[in-house]
Amino acid sequence: MLRLAGLIAFVILAVVLLVVLARGCSSSSKHAKYENYITDVRGIASRSAEIGKQLNATLAATGIKESQLEAKTKGTQPRSSRRSRRRVTSILLGLCASSTTT
Repeated sequence: MLRLAGLIAFVILAVVLLVVLARGCSSSSKHAKYENYITDVRGIASRSAEIGKQLNATLAATGIKESQLEAKTKGTQPRSSRRSRRRVTSILLGLCASSTTT
């Protein structure tokens, strides 16, 4: 009888440990996803700041014609902006989906 009680206690302990380990792995996975998201957003923000500086310099230039201004400002939009927006959106959706499942 004592052996059976010890076996049951061991099984319960093993199940509790498995649950704790599973939650720990899930938490570190969320942290890694969030860290990657922040890294991506920092890159987008720095490119945006650079484009803002270029746009400010272009708008502050004196003696520039409207057609020249349009040509310069069209060149400031990065080609990867649409891809970056999609990447950030997919990351956000992934974070939201993983946070609602736990």
